[in-house]
Amino acid sequence: MHYDQDDPPQLITIREFCTRYAVGRSKAYELLNARKVEAKKFGSSTLIVRESADQWVANLPPYAP
Repeated sequence: MHYDQDDPPQLITIREFCTRYAVGRSKAYELLNARKVEAKKFGSSTLIVRESADQWVANLPPYAP
């Protein structure tokens, strides 16, 4: 998927989600099934709502050594 850096897509593929947020496919589907990340269907494709993915990351607990 190609897009302008100034206008990132509102929906991203499972593969893009896994790459961007450093999670595996199993974890991605676990998050989707737990409704921690929102997705839409477009034909047979599952597309993740980028804003919900960003919100999921923002809500992760901070690292505490």
